[in-house]
Amino acid sequence: MRKQLLLKYIKGEATRKEELQVAEWARKSPDNKRYLTNLNNLWLANILSADEVTSDSSTSTGSGNAANKQATDAELAAHKHLAAFRRKSLLRSKLSYAAAALLVISLAMNLFMYHRSTRTPQQQRVVLAEMPQDQTISIYTNNGVKGNIVLPDGSVVWLNSASRLTYPINFEGDTREVQLIGEAYFEVVKDSLHPMIVSTGKNFYVEVLGTKFNLKAYSDDQVSQATLYSGEIKVHTANKETNESKELLLKPMETILIGDKNLATLVSDLEEEKEINAEWKDGILTFNNTPLKEVIKSVQRWHGTQFTVKDSSILNYRITASFNSESAVQIMDMIRYISPVDYKANVNQITLSRR
Repeated sequence: MRKQLLLKYIKGEATRKEELQVAEWARKSPDNKRYLTNLNNLWLANILSADEVTSDSSTSTGSGNAANKQATDAELAAHKHLAAFRRKSLLRSKLSYAAAALLVISLAMNLFMYHRSTRTPQQQRVVLAEMPQDQTISIYTNNGVKGNIVLPDGSVVWLNSASRLTYPINFEGDTREVQLIGEAYFEVVKDSLHPMIVSTGKNFYVEVLGTKFNLKAYSDDQVSQATLYSGEIKVHTANKETNESKELLLKPMETILIGDKNLATLVSDLEEEKEINAEWKDGILTFNNTPLKEVIKSVQRWHGTQFTVKDSSILNYRITASFNSESAVQIMDMIRYISPVDYKANVNQITLSRR
């Protein structure tokens, strides 16, 4: 910011556009605000000093040389009175000017501090997608692979198969933003001043302070899911058609399902039903009344197996089972035993049909 423009602002000579420009510059950092305040104080001090110099020089000229004392006492008194009047008027004018400038700066600074104290994490959100690639890290787990990641703030993330987590090398700004495409279990370090934002590339994101939760947001899934185990999370959703946004607060042992348009919350008193959502990080693949269509997706991500379905009617059949170290073929053997589904396996390809 040019010093000349700041001086114009302080003196009250700036245009409306220039005033807004200076105010925006002052809001950007405490250093800018401090520099503007110091410059104003220096300008005010110079005004007062200049007035003192004017006062001293005016009184000295009244002494004159004794040889030139041709003015009467009345004229001399009138001259001194006029000089004093002008000095006082000039001083009042300058002080009024300075007071007005200080008032403008005070109002601007108060406005700056108000916005700073009342801003929300969303307003100061550092968008991960806008950061240069050399300042971010992206971790991808292939089918059949799982990962464990420690973020720059010490938070720990377990990444499920066929998932991608992107995060900055260092968290900066008022938020800690990461992006998840797939499924992950988070243990977030608490920091009330810097909430974590987990964006999904879909129509919602999760705001976290310090908590444990599981988030499933695969790009090819129509319904995403978040389950909270401890702490507190806020789920922010947006409807692209109506441009409406909503915010939902989740408490421990609550699950939220997020579709492309609709939002639903499921609450259960049975904690065991919630724990199955994160058992995958311990090597356990669990299904609880899950449609075969979703079972196939999980097995494919878990083992990297490719499926072909000859009869789409079997996809609605629901499976309840738990697997640990079983292969894809062993899982299909169990599914064939408890359902009217048959299969044929050829290397890494499985074909499903109705039995």
